[in-house]
Amino acid sequence: MAGRASFPPGDAREDWAILRALSDVLGRKLPYDSLTALRQTMFKAHPHLQRIDQIAAGDVADIEKTGRARRHAGQDAVRLAHRRFLSFERHRARFRCDG
Repeated sequence: MAGRASFPPGDAREDWAILRALSDVLGRKLPYDSLTALRQTMFKAHPHLQRIDQIAAGDVADIEKTGRARRHAGQDAVRLAHRRFLSFERHRARFRCDG
């Protein structure tokens, strides 16, 4: 979470305040009235957000799993692109017109 860079000019509001006001108009009022209250709600639901500027120890096994998942995703994308190309080529050959 970052600190405020500046205050909104004129009648402008911060993003969280706009969403809070909109929720009230829509009849589903959000349960916070300040940025601090919003952050407390977020931290309660997602505790890892409190650890800004902290680096957790990593595990080599997690990195290896991520790498394998990405390789598989990449292979799937290549296969899909190849199938689409072959389908396009068959379609083009079927409807080819010689001038």
